[in-house]
Amino acid sequence: MKKITLTFGLIIINLLAISAQSSNYPSPYCGQFENVNPPNNNTGIYYPNQRCCINQYRPNNQIGYYHPHQIDHYPFYYNGWRPISSHNFNLGYSSIIRYVFDENRLVATKRFVRNQHLSVNQVIKLMHVFTWEKTKLKFAKYAYSKTYDTENYFRVFDFLFFETSRIELDKFIEHQLVK
Repeated sequence: MKKITLTFGLIIINLLAISAQSSNYPSPYCGQFENVNPPNNNTGIYYPNQRCCINQYRPNNQIGYYHPHQIDHYPFYYNGWRPISSHNFNLGYSSIIRYVFDENRLVATKRFVRNQHLSVNQVIKLMHVFTWEKTKLKFAKYAYSKTYDTENYFRVFDFLFFETSRIELDKFIEHQLVK
């Protein structure tokens, strides 16, 4: 009987030691996990392995903290908009490239973007789908209102070949800003 009790006691002690070693996360009674390290040199790089426990009823609202609803290092961005996730963007992109003609691709792209918000990088990737300059320009105009980081929209101009297209897009954007 002593042998069984001693063996049972050793098993329990070992299990407790193992669970204490493998516990990298706070206990479950705690709220959410949040990254406490601000990004390095404002690059937006977070270190997810350095976390702390945050009480969900008293969140830390300090600048630079990881938001639990963050997608691809983009928080709820300007005007409360959230960018489309990379996975959903890739699904839409693969659907669009199945079309052969530019006009069909433009219709499919507008249908895809209608209820989404894109980054400038995603707008540029979608512009590469089109063959003709006029279709690229039409899409660039349409996508401007669906882009959440419009301060980087100057990069779209580099992917228009003709200067007249660049001027037309610039006038369109100026007109949108006046509204």
